[in-house]
Amino acid sequence: MVKNDWNDEEFSELFKQFPVVTDHRSRNELYSNVMDRLKQAEHRKKRRLYIPALATAAVLFLSIVLFMSIVRSPEWNMGIEQEAEEFHLEMIDPSNGKFFDSSEDFVEDEREKNISSIEKFAVYPDMIAEDELAITLYVPDKNAQNMVPVTVLEKQSDEQTPLDIIRDVMNRIDETGLGLSDYYPYNGTVSLDENGNVSVDLSENVNENWGSTGEILFMKSLESFRSINIDSVYLSDEGSPGLYFPHSGLEIFKYELGKTEENYAFFIYRTDDHIYLTSGPDTYSDLIQAFAAMKEKNEVYDLEPSIPSEMEITVQTDDNGLLVLRFSDSLSDYDGELVQLMIEAILLTANSFGFSEVQFENVSVEQNIGFEFEQPIPVPIAPNLVELPDDSTVQEDKP
Repeated sequence: MVKNDWNDEEFSELFKQFPVVTDHRSRNELYSNVMDRLKQAEHRKKRRLYIPALATAAVLFLSIVLFMSIVRSPEWNMGIEQEAEEFHLEMIDPSNGKFFDSSEDFVEDEREKNISSIEKFAVYPDMIAEDELAITLYVPDKNAQNMVPVTVLEKQSDEQTPLDIIRDVMNRIDETGLGLSDYYPYNGTVSLDENGNVSVDLSENVNENWGSTGEILFMKSLESFRSINIDSVYLSDEGSPGLYFPHSGLEIFKYELGKTEENYAFFIYRTDDHIYLTSGPDTYSDLIQAFAAMKEKNEVYDLEPSIPSEMEITVQTDDNGLLVLRFSDSLSDYDGELVQLMIEAILLTANSFGFSEVQFENVSVEQNIGFEFEQPIPVPIAPNLVELPDDSTVQEDKP
């Protein structure tokens, strides 16, 4: 326990027990040490005060000199006058006190910028110039399971026929650069006869190495000629009419186009560097069935769903035959690119079912994806817009 009731005698006896401490320094030495420490403390205080003040003064002086030199420059004065002429002042409407921009062009420019914040995957009627053709080629994927449609926009000169354009596209397209299989041009010739019919004459025995899958892919590739409004293609083998398909046992002389292009659903197909919208292998009796399938992943064909599984879509047609689709959930909860892919996959599917426009309802998106949902949206004319390489970079093995 601590002892607090010490008396003076006890304190005196306690201090006597401490060792004797003796300072051998003289009075002058102690006085000199104290004065030196006082001077050092005063010097450090003055230095802290003076250095920031001097730095601030130097900065202000240099700023004034630079500003005066700029103001006296004739280029600076000219720039100010030019900006004053081009600047659109904001004005106040005295009737309601609201601000408005004096330039209507400015508002229009800003609206145009916001419309296409996300690049579209498909090709729409307003994207094609009068002198352009939209050429869609069906290209096998790396596993030879899906025929992925890719579209290029090519200018047509007066000297070129549509067949010239599609043959040029077949020669120039870089399928491997697009993450797909090298397929075009055909190992043979493509020509136009005097009656305007397209003929594909294959080299001898080419079809014998296809296999059953190769036969199906070849017939699907012929659908590419629909891009130039061709209804049928005549087939021949080394000049002999007709092309024999050994695995199916068919010999085809004339292949009718467009008969297998209806009532398909579109899914997402990804390569390492590209995203495509392509139809699946099955056809459907109506859009409700097609939309249900588009929520599921096709493991066999490596196709991803293009509609979220939880999304419900009400399908209706109005008195004029306009397709009206209403979403059960707000689209603002989804990623902008996912919404873009879903909308375009639905539009391509609607096109496959014969609709020309789609009216979407209950559409609220955070990011502008390039569509005006207040009005019916035209369906695409072709999927998956890509660019051709320059003539100088065309693959050497392309004939």
